[in-house]
Amino acid sequence: MNKPQEKEKLMSRWDFMKLGVTALAGVVVFGVSGCRGDGLEPKPNVPIPRTYNFIGDPKTKVYHRMNCRLAPDKSKGVFFDSPIGAKHSGYRPCLGCKPME
Repeated sequence: MNKPQEKEKLMSRWDFMKLGVTALAGVVVFGVSGCRGDGLEPKPNVPIPRTYNFIGDPKTKVYHRMNCRLAPDKSKGVFFDSPIGAKHSGYRPCLGCKPME
């Protein structure tokens, strides 16, 4: 007695797309799988605040330390990460606070 052969169930395109979206949503919600048990927790997506140590005066083309008494007002100044960045932008160091030292 022969058993009737079962037809292979084929997945429709719509079912395939639903499965893919569900898998993608799982990755987005739960992060990369397998990293939580190894102590490699995913870091939160928080922007790191950028700190500027130097401010330049666009009128005089002089850059200062942030705490220099000759520094321009923060609303009118140009900010730099390093003295090298200020120098490349055409600014010279202040003679009062000597930011290159």
